[in-house]
Amino acid sequence: MFKTAIAPEGGEFMSYWYDPELPAGFQDADIEMAEFEAEAARTRALHARGICTHGSGLGHKSPSFYSAEDVAGMLARGRFGNRGGFRGEQSDIGEGMVLCTECGEVNADPFPG
Repeated sequence: MFKTAIAPEGGEFMSYWYDPELPAGFQDADIEMAEFEAEAARTRALHARGICTHGSGLGHKSPSFYSAEDVAGMLARGRFGNRGGFRGEQSDIGEGMVLCTECGEVNADPFPG
């Protein structure tokens, strides 16, 4: 890898790593972006089939930060509505559980602790 420096017009020099072994002039960021785009395409395909990936969640907090009306508003704006049937405020979500704000299902916290 070589360290290269470029200067935008009238700007300061920026440096980045250049790897001449990557094909066709691609760099690590190009490959990483392609992976992100592929993951987004998979997620869109699942959503189109009505499958929620539980990508947006709300955890337990006592006392509640969000009231029952706030939580109901989040679920109403969710991609799949409130098909999980959750009714209540944030403190009603069990400890170690996460309410998916896209579909209203309560699932185990994927990142406990």
